[in-house]
Parts: sequence; structure tokens; C-alpha cells
Amino acid sequence: MFQLALLVIFWLYLCGVAEALDSTKINGVWTGTIHGPYEEAEFLDVFYLEGDYLYTLGNSICGYTENYIRYKRIENQIFSLEEPFDCYGITFLSGTISFSGSDQVSIYMELEEDDLSVKITGNGNKLQDERVPLNSYREIAGAEDSVKVFSIEVPPNVSFLEVQTYGGSGDNDLYVVYHKPPYYFESSEGDYTDEYIYIDNPSEGIWYIIVYGFESYRNVTLDIYADYSQASPTPISPPVSKPLADIMLDYSDTYLAYSSSDAPLITLYLEPQDYNGYPADWWLILGTHSGIKYFDLASMSFKEGLKVTYQGNLFPIYFFDLTKIDSLPPGDYVIYFGVDLNQNGQLDINSLIYDFIIFSVKY
Repeated sequence: MFQLALLVIFWLYLCGVAEALDSTKINGVWTGTIHGPYEEAEFLDVFYLEGDYLYTLGNSICGYTENYIRYKRIENQIFSLEEPFDCYGITFLSGTISFSGSDQVSIYMELEEDDLSVKITGNGNKLQDERVPLNSYREIAGAEDSVKVFSIEVPPNVSFLEVQTYGGSGDNDLYVVYHKPPYYFESSEGDYTDEYIYIDNPSEGIWYIIVYGFESYRNVTLDIYADYSQASPTPISPPVSKPLADIMLDYSDTYLAYSSSDAPLITLYLEPQDYNGYPADWWLILGTHSGIKYFDLASMSFKEGLKVTYQGNLFPIYFFDLTKIDSLPPGDYVIYFGVDLNQNGQLDINSLIYDFIIFSVKY
């Protein structure tokens, strides 16, 4: 297992993530469910990663506030509450937030309430946001408790940002929040679909616009206005959503152990998003005690060395069953699937998107 750990560290070093998890996988709006000793509740939170520190708006455990909670990295994808804090008379003693895949989060908190130690857990997913222009977004619809996220990048020297929803039917609420601490936050929670938020001198950067279904709603219009008369000449950045890669063994994303007679099935997933049709290097790598092997498409088998598996334009593959891995001696292994966006046959750490699984073969 020690040798396998070295292989994992070596790969992370090659990928440039041994010290820094890709912030684009974390930064944004997340939603999910918190499980406590008395009830189950939905949460909505905003995460921002900066170096070894993770900042959260704290809505998942402390309601909507302009304060934020800071966690420190203890492993590559795991962060621990930096210090205890009080919220509504409840003391939060410790907690961890951990990320898996490209859009999943787990939350664990231990708190003190009425001199009793209480534990809560939660699971959630990152919401994909849509970049919006400065005018109208029409015919928005959502179910009760649904969350839709839009974003706009505000340049320097904008004098105001104005957001409103109206029309249609049902009841939605509206929230606008800055993407990082101090998490400037505004809300409008009126009746029906008529909601309005005005922000004076908004900070430069990304602002999330969140439409929440207090009840189901449909055919609602979202309008966004801002004064760009003193702003930079290019107010909105073009939308860029990076590809999402996933690899599974026997349809599992987690650690598995096999007998030597088993042959686990490799299943691949790739969502190119804005990079559909973009030229890229495709990698499928197996880490063993004796070294690294690459997957050769011609022979449909792993061979010694670190070579690109395929070069070609990105296209979506949804849970594609590639092949089974057989004839592996007992030991610990790690398998990686990823693409890099610089098609040159070399592993480019700055443009690599990947996923991996650790597994074992027993006697």
C-alpha cells in the first residue's frame, strides 16, 4: 500500500494538484440535505476555495448571514473547521467538509446544544450555473424547493446592480450573493413572483443570482440591470464550463477489493460541456507496484509506460462500458481517466481534467 501511495502522490504531482485542488470544482453554489438528530432539512451554501482555506457562507448550518466560516485543508479534498464558533446561541465545536468526484460534498458537524453534544451530517451537489446577459431571462420555471443559479461577472466601477423577477404564476424567492468572502448577500422573499434587489456599487467579480421555489412557479421573467457607464469596456466574460470526467469500476466510484479471479469492468463518463468538439489528449492510466501502464486502444489492453491513449476531439460519453481488467496479480492499484485540452501527446498539467479510483486484488 505504501508503494501505491507513492504512485498516487507522483500522479498528483504530475497533475499539479498535490498541493492545490482545482478551485473551479468547488467555487459556486451547492445544495443538499442536512441530517440531524431531530429532523432533516435542506441547505443552500456558497463555497470559495483559496489556497488551503475553504470559505462557506454558512447557510447550511447558520442561516443567511454576511459572516462566513473558514475551514483549513487537512487532506487534498478534506477541510476541517478552523475554530469553534457560536450561532444563535449554539456552539459549533468541530466539523469537516469533504469533496468527491467533481460535484459532490459531504458535511459533518459536532455542536453543543443545551449542554448536549449533537452531531449532524449532510450531503450535497454543486449546481451548474448559467451565465446571463444584462437584460432578460424569460420563461423560468421550477418546482417547490427547487434552486436555479445564474451568474454574472461584474467589472470594476459599476455603480449599481439591479435584479428582479416578475410575471408568470406561483411563488419564488430571489437571492443575490457575491462569490467569495465577505459574501455580501441580499434577499427578496415576498409573495408570488414579484421580487426585487438593488445593490449599490457592487464589488468586482462574480455575483450569483439564485431563484428559489418557495412554491412551484412557471413562466417567470428575470431582469438584470447595471450601470456600466464608468466600467471596463468588456462587461461580461464568455461562458466557459470545463469538461467533467468520471471513471467507475463495476459501476462504483469508491474503493473496491476483488479476488484474483474477478475482472472488474471499466466504465467511463465524459461531459465536454463548452469544450464539445475541442481537440484533446485522452488518458487512461493504470498505476501498479511495478510502475505506470497506459491503455492501448489497438490491443484493448494496458501496456508499460506513460503514453496518450487517444488523440481527438472531445465528445460526450455517458457511462460507456470499455472493457474488463483481467490477469492482475494480487496487490493495490489505482486507475485514472482524464483529458487534457492541449493536444500534443504529452501530459499537460495546466489543462488536465481527470478522475481516479483505488482498488485491490486479493489472493
